[in-house]
Amino acid sequence: MEPEQMPFGGHLRELRGRLLRAAIAIILGFFVAWTFHIELFEWLSSPVRGALADNGVFSIKALKLTEGIGVYIKIALFGGIFVASPYVFYQAWAFVAPGLVDKERRMMVPVVVGTVAFFLVGALFCYATVLPFMTDFLVKMTLEAPGMSLEPTLESTYSFSLWLLLAFGLVFELPVVMYVLAALGLSTARGFLSFYRYWVVIAFIIGAILTPTPDPLNQALLSGPLVLLYGVGTGIAWLVQRDRTAGIGLPWRATIVLVILLVGGIAVGSIRWRAQAQRPLLADIPVTTEQVVGIHLDAVDELQQRATTVATRRALAPLGLLAALGVGDPTGSQAVLARSGGGVALLVEVADPESIPARLAAERKVSLVRYASGPSVLLALPGEEARWRVVAPGGGVLWLGTDAALAGLAAVRRGDVAGLLDDPDVSQTLEGLRATGPVWSWSHNVTGIAGWLPGGALSGSVDSASAVLDAEVSTLVLRMACRGEDEARALRTRLETWAADARQQPEADAPDDRMIALTRRLERVAGLLARTSEAVARTLPQGGRDRREIEELGAESQRLAREMRAVVAQPGAVIVAPGALARLVQPPAISKVSLRIAELEWRTEAPSDRLLAAFFAPSAAGMDPSAARSKRGEGAVPANGNKTNKEARERTTSKQRPQARTAEPPTVRP
Repeated sequence: MEPEQMPFGGHLRELRGRLLRAAIAIILGFFVAWTFHIELFEWLSSPVRGALADNGVFSIKALKLTEGIGVYIKIALFGGIFVASPYVFYQAWAFVAPGLVDKERRMMVPVVVGTVAFFLVGALFCYATVLPFMTDFLVKMTLEAPGMSLEPTLESTYSFSLWLLLAFGLVFELPVVMYVLAALGLSTARGFLSFYRYWVVIAFIIGAILTPTPDPLNQALLSGPLVLLYGVGTGIAWLVQRDRTAGIGLPWRATIVLVILLVGGIAVGSIRWRAQAQRPLLADIPVTTEQVVGIHLDAVDELQQRATTVATRRALAPLGLLAALGVGDPTGSQAVLARSGGGVALLVEVADPESIPARLAAERKVSLVRYASGPSVLLALPGEEARWRVVAPGGGVLWLGTDAALAGLAAVRRGDVAGLLDDPDVSQTLEGLRATGPVWSWSHNVTGIAGWLPGGALSGSVDSASAVLDAEVSTLVLRMACRGEDEARALRTRLETWAADARQQPEADAPDDRMIALTRRLERVAGLLARTSEAVARTLPQGGRDRREIEELGAESQRLAREMRAVVAQPGAVIVAPGALARLVQPPAISKVSLRIAELEWRTEAPSDRLLAAFFAPSAAGMDPSAARSKRGEGAVPANGNKTNKEARERTTSKQRPQARTAEPPTVRP
């Protein structure tokens, strides 16, 4: 039975109806995408902003009043098209399907599937690999010249990202085009193969046209995949030709299998590349960490100059110890501090981490041991009972910190404890924080969150909290992700009430270096007096008045020594001023609390010492700041400096040659 013929006017009316339905679907998709326009822009610009942050650029500016809304409308429009694309494809298929024969209909199925799959693979490859690399290359080229600065705009960032994503998505459609040509009998695999040498030239011409930069390196990033995809398309054409010769018809089974393999291979490769780019530092940090601090290495000198209180100096001292130990220039752009009750651990990328523990062991005459599958040395700082370990665990990373803190990192590598990046949402949050400022911090630990709230008020209603310091250390932005809008409003009311009361209280003084040094001297004198009194009391007759007085003096000296030791002699402890948060809102500070759905933002402009004290408030982990000021060769002393016979023998042996033995880190349970 012949299908009923539709007049030309009927085709036009049907086309109008299907276009109208597709347009309505795109409009509805636009409003859906507009609801998440901020999140979509952050996702679209994330690779670019991450590469900018690696080079010390943390802000994106809008030069025109209408620039922001223009970019967001474009993003919502493209997002709406993407959301409505399945329905739009269906309307297009429903319009053309009645005019196709069965063979042509069978051919369209792999064409439609392959078109969508290859476009998504091309965009994914660009997003995960090309955008970060190209942005980093361009920023470095721009900032090489002295006196040059870079201030990317909202429009340029959006256009740069979207243009590259579309270009790579379209370029990856090449195998689909070659499949159609072979399936229609317009070309063969032999013909494609003979044209291969000319295609190489055409691919580089296309790369020069589509890439937004004239340099050959970025051109090759687009031309290289074009050449490889041409080879894939030639293989698909060979399968088509082979099945047509055998009389099988359209090779849709073999083609779809090849497409799935290609999509899976490139997607897995891109994801693994992205994961490896993040792994060296953040992936080793356990979920039990109270505070994670990321510091851009260009901002280290500025932070150390601004650190005027003992608390902030102790918090930043691990960074200064790198120079004191002669570690050299790190290869990465950031260092990470993992701070918790067990102490502090510094994680940094260096060129040859395995050689550093061996060199330190030879220079300081200490043993070289195995720790977390890598070489390590244990060092003690001058005047401190605490010992600090330097570890090269592999992967181009160097660890430095207390054994308790490093044991947590080692447990994550062994798989005994969950790491921060095991949660995809946390991984995305930390990647976004890295691009917001030169110094950032994050915590989802209850203790860490409570440290940013006065008295820990309503900390149970907060899922996670982050803090960002600007390059001038003049503004601190605290953001708290609450568990709901009601909890966020309650926390805002509590903070505003507390801030009003804190502004009327007298400013609390933080302890200075002189007071800390005096307290340490008193602790040593009290301990010496207690031991001397005990020795003298043994020489006096039992029950005499002099002996009783000497014993009372010894007991009092012991109590005084314990009190002093509790203040300053705990390994890795930071002395935090009790009014650190109260000083944050006292004049001349300017503080503002705002609310956006379930996220509370507390923005403060205040003197640098106040901001740093509040920034490091969530954890009491740090080290002696004298180590950061020590010169190379004087920053640490051998850890085996106690004068026992056993340790003396080890020291004598290590002077001849560093020993290699195994030291397993203590087991850490979540």
